[in-house]
Amino acid sequence: MWIIINKKTPNPYEPPSVPPQEEDKININGAYKEFTLWGILLAALFFLLDSIRAIGAGIVKNILLVIRYVIDLNH
Repeated sequence: MWIIINKKTPNPYEPPSVPPQEEDKININGAYKEFTLWGILLAALFFLLDSIRAIGAGIVKNILLVIRYVIDLNH
């Protein structure tokens, strides 16, 4: 019979010590980076939509000016 001196017998009532996995760690900086990314994307979307609205309003304004000019020419 061999006796192992250096090895500790595991206690069945004690949970095994497992090192924390990568996904178990809470990364606050990662959450802030994600919120920052979503904020930048949302701001870019609003800027794009506002630009499209402004360009559309300018086109409509120019079309109305042309129509008014053509109507004035006919009178």
